[in-house]
Amino acid sequence: RSDKVPVNFIMAFENELSNYCTVGYNFGTTTFNKDLRFSFCFEFSPIDKLTGFLEYFADFEENNYPSHNVDAGILYAINERLQVDFVLGKGIYDSTDDDFFTFGISYRFKNKALN
Repeated sequence: RSDKVPVNFIMAFENELSNYCTVGYNFGTTTFNKDLRFSFCFEFSPIDKLTGFLEYFADFEENNYPSHNVDAGILYAINERLQVDFVLGKGIYDSTDDDFFTFGISYRFKNKALN
């Protein structure tokens, strides 16, 4: 355990390719410059309430083998404040079993100061 406060520095970017497609990417470092992390994500929204994505992300840690991963998912907006998402992912380029599945629910609370 370290007595230091962890510091993250990550730069995030997004470019709109069309009304339906965006590309997001980020890179940065954490834990006092002992690793490098980056991701690249392609998103496609065929209709207002549905978004699909495909993402590659990697982590290069000091004194460790690089971790390369891919995932794909679907986000569905039930209404303006409620969204569900499903994601499947897999580690690549290594012998570990890094398959994963996530499910999430997001709710946006009203902010009286902004209304």
